[in-house]
Amino acid sequence: MRAGNLYHKAVFYAKVEAVNPDYGGTIDTWPTATLVTRCEIRDISGALLGKNDARTFDKTKEITIRYRSEIVETMKVQLDDTTAAYTITYIEVIGRKEGLKISLEKTGDNMIPGQITTYTYLYDETDLKELSYLT
Repeated sequence: MRAGNLYHKAVFYAKVEAVNPDYGGTIDTWPTATLVTRCEIRDISGALLGKNDARTFDKTKEITIRYRSEIVETMKVQLDDTTAAYTITYIEVIGRKEGLKISLEKTGDNMIPGQITTYTYLYDETDLKELSYLT
């Protein structure tokens, strides 16, 4: 993992169980961003699927970030202020807690682009030291 390759922005949203006001049951929501960091993105695979006379596109990506202990598989991820929402399918620790390789699968286009800015959420100090062009 090289710091110079970590130039994409990844926003992680933590899962929260909320009460459905209409029916009283619980629903899973991802209301606010809990972590913003820099990452390297690799496209792993893509497939065009036909199910019940409907065509869907399945997309898988892999991102590499610095090690963060607060990242879990129940989070959703937004990459580079796009509307695409990704779920985490696998997390692999690189080395002795140097970084994380995270496999992502696209689940929808329901995120709000540009909702997170560098002014409202702070990057971790190691990203700011390595990526001086952000300032």
